[in-house]
Amino acid sequence: MSNTLSAWGLSSDWLVTVTLLSIRIGAAFLFTPLLTVVNVPGPARLLIVIGLATGLTSASPGVGALTPSGSSAADAIRGDIVFGWILSEMAFGATLAVAVHLAFAVFSLAGRILDIQIGFGLAQVFDPSTNAVVPVLTTIFNQAAVIVFFLVDGHHMLLRGIAYSVRRFPLGAPWPLDAAVTPILAQAAEILGLAFSLVSPIVFCMLIIEFALALLSRSVPQMHMLSMGLPVKILIGLAVLSFWIVGNGAAMLRIYGTLYHTWDEWFGAVSVDGGLHGRR
Repeated sequence: MSNTLSAWGLSSDWLVTVTLLSIRIGAAFLFTPLLTVVNVPGPARLLIVIGLATGLTSASPGVGALTPSGSSAADAIRGDIVFGWILSEMAFGATLAVAVHLAFAVFSLAGRILDIQIGFGLAQVFDPSTNAVVPVLTTIFNQAAVIVFFLVDGHHMLLRGIAYSVRRFPLGAPWPLDAAVTPILAQAAEILGLAFSLVSPIVFCMLIIEFALALLSRSVPQMHMLSMGLPVKILIGLAVLSFWIVGNGAAMLRIYGTLYHTWDEWFGAVSVDGGLHGRR
């Protein structure tokens, strides 16, 4: 195998590095909606992950030197500890994905709040990003969140974060899980507040409409409020949403910023040798 790699100008260390980095990136992308909001075929996802790992390895010469625990590629290929390295990278990638998923969960929760307030909770469609049947606005918010994420070059920051994680946490090496717990819990605690701030004007308008419909039902008790009020809430809710969401880019950027802040807090809590810094 070494002769085959040498014929292509590659080395066993390079192969081990690309393989472990592919596992880290693949695990990170597997639990995020970035590649699931559109039905990307499995082989295409695999090629994307391997291509990103190869590109990061080639663009960052120091990555190849971070072979786990200083072991040689021959030890890795022999398989003594390669299974442990794979599990470590899968767990690390999944932990990275938690922060990504929490950021996009804000948009999902915001859409769910509007579905309940406007009345779209009665109508549900299939959401490809979650493979579940969800209300209309929740699906729209989920897909819009991914589109805007790419439009603001969020994927560039995502790749920079993964590349930086390799420097802070060598491929296959043990990493302290407790360093990630506090930043992730802090991000999770902000989900409800960020989701409500994203749609608070629409919720306030729906509250006013509810009061108006309540007064109308007291004045005209023969009127069926569900059949009359639902179209009114939908029309006004969508109109207010269309005006509000156009100028709400700063709030969306703040939501995406929670992802990078969580990663920064996590990476900053661990020294290069894997030890924990003092708690902040």
